[in-house]
Amino acid sequence: MQSERTMLSWFKILSSALPTALWPRHTPTCGAPVERGVALRNVQWGTGCVVYEPCNIYNCVIGNNVRIGPFTEIQDLCCIGDGTVISSHSFISGGTKIGRNVFIGHAVVTCNDKYPIPNNSEWQSVPPSIGDGASVGSGAIVLPGIHIGENAVIGAGVTVLSDVPAGTVYVGKRSEPTRAVRHGCQADPQRNKFVVLGP
Repeated sequence: MQSERTMLSWFKILSSALPTALWPRHTPTCGAPVERGVALRNVQWGTGCVVYEPCNIYNCVIGNNVRIGPFTEIQDLCCIGDGTVISSHSFISGGTKIGRNVFIGHAVVTCNDKYPIPNNSEWQSVPPSIGDGASVGSGAIVLPGIHIGENAVIGAGVTVLSDVPAGTVYVGKRSEPTRAVRHGCQADPQRNKFVVLGP
């Protein structure tokens, strides 16, 4: 009992002495306040948005009820639809359009530069787009100009080399469609897996 009190006392002392940036917390961003660890510049926010710090988000439009994980950058001219989740360590390149209710996994990268040459005076942005309800797995790379269709699923680690038709699943190194998405899947949190409700 005494050791528990001692530990609790030490915890209180340490927590008051350490900077708040070291403790996991979230920053509600409706109205776009600038908080320590979050660089927000010229962002048009919907309601109910949450950003986990630190992040770098600028010159873009974010819809309602969007959640953005830590260590994420969203560049200028991006549009993020309502209800979208962008997981940590993701990079959303300038001009990317992401639809409603999209899931972006950890460390996803979108690219908008077909010819990445330093000091290119003829550089043009060719941003990708992701349709409503799509899901992009962790570590995926979406190349410039690619369109991922509605309700498509991109597997973890895939480099998306060509447009993805709506409702298809892309997995593996070659980024080819493997099968149609089964509609009626939902998460079962009690069993910690997905359950197929229909054929």
